[in-house]
Amino acid sequence: MHADRFNGLTRIMMTTNARRRALALALSGVLGLRGLVQPDDATAGGKCKPKCVECKKCKKGKKGKKGKCKPKSEGTECSTGTCKSGSCVATAAPISCQGKIDGTSCGGGQQCSRGVCATPVGCSNPIFCATGSECCSGSCFCNDGTAPPICNDGQPAICARSATGQKCSKDSDCSSDNFCVGFRCQA
Repeated sequence: MHADRFNGLTRIMMTTNARRRALALALSGVLGLRGLVQPDDATAGGKCKPKCVECKKCKKGKKGKKGKCKPKSEGTECSTGTCKSGSCVATAAPISCQGKIDGTSCGGGQQCSRGVCATPVGCSNPIFCATGSECCSGSCFCNDGTAPPICNDGQPAICARSATGQKCSKDSDCSSDNFCVGFRCQA
């Protein structure tokens, strides 16, 4: 028996209307046993009982009413993946590209590029170009400064190498000291 309840019981028994209050106390005990009154309801402070699962949050109740578990936002991280409709849904483990040959499929239309699974950019730097759209860098140029496709010096135009952060398909698409990682040039 809790100390507060015991003290309350002794106070009731000491008053002049002890018999009426004893009857009320007995009735409240019977109602409590039948589940009609729960002593925790008044002291719950609107908390959720039982506690909410990890992909639900407690919306506290008002005026002594119990709280309700409501789903967390879609995509919230949880122990095995992300939350979806109040449940923790496992996410598929990404396929590792470590040690795999560039161009190896790693699922979902993606390919390995220097150990990173990424979406191919769909460009390549051909030996010669007519327009920048053929080049990963988006730039086709003539060494003599004239406009492609045929340069004044009689040489064909070539693709400029991609700078850091620009698209690439292979290391040779990138400027010096850069490598093609995840289809982007990186230092």
